[in-house]
Amino acid sequence: MKKILSLSCIIVSYLFLTIHVSAQPSNFKQVTANAKVELEQKILEEFTKVKTLRCNFKEEKKMSFLDEVQKSTGIMLFKAKNLLRWEYKVPNNYIFVLNNQKVYLKNDKGTSHFNTSSNKVMKTMSQLIIGTINGESLRNNADFKIDYFTSSKEYLIILTPTDKNIKKFLSSIELYLDNSTFLATQMIMNEQSGDVTKYSFSNVEKNEEIANSLFVLD
Repeated sequence: MKKILSLSCIIVSYLFLTIHVSAQPSNFKQVTANAKVELEQKILEEFTKVKTLRCNFKEEKKMSFLDEVQKSTGIMLFKAKNLLRWEYKVPNNYIFVLNNQKVYLKNDKGTSHFNTSSNKVMKTMSQLIIGTINGESLRNNADFKIDYFTSSKEYLIILTPTDKNIKKFLSSIELYLDNSTFLATQMIMNEQSGDVTKYSFSNVEKNEEIANSLFVLD
């Protein structure tokens, strides 16, 4: 469960700093209220064009009680609307798959699965993962206060949870998008515990064929 929450207190997204970002991030300018509506609409339009994503990710986790940063690498696969495969390659093999309401977990000890409908916390976190990737967290933003920032090369979206269940785990999510492709370059999860997880994404392939069989584990 700790590993699941570590991944969740993500995306996901995709979409893919070890410090909290302030209200006015360095090198970024906050988007005005009028421009925010237009920018949000544009971002959501681009998100709806994403049918599949394949990319490499690098994870750097800074835990509040450790000086050393924990580093992992792997591959992420996403297929609209609710299929996600998050596969760690280094330093250990570990696969997390979200297939609609079903979660699969696989490590060197075997494979397990369960339905998120039986676990309120996992249901909330699973919706958050997919919502960050497919844009639903921006579209249905009752659970978050959302602020937009811009720089010469990137957009920064900061989601601050208002939902009591999400607030138990997360203090904020920071999503960095390339302002020409609208694809995520980084995502940072700030947890209430003080832990901070940074995801960097590379070698992104959009709308290439991905087999459904990759989202089911035996």
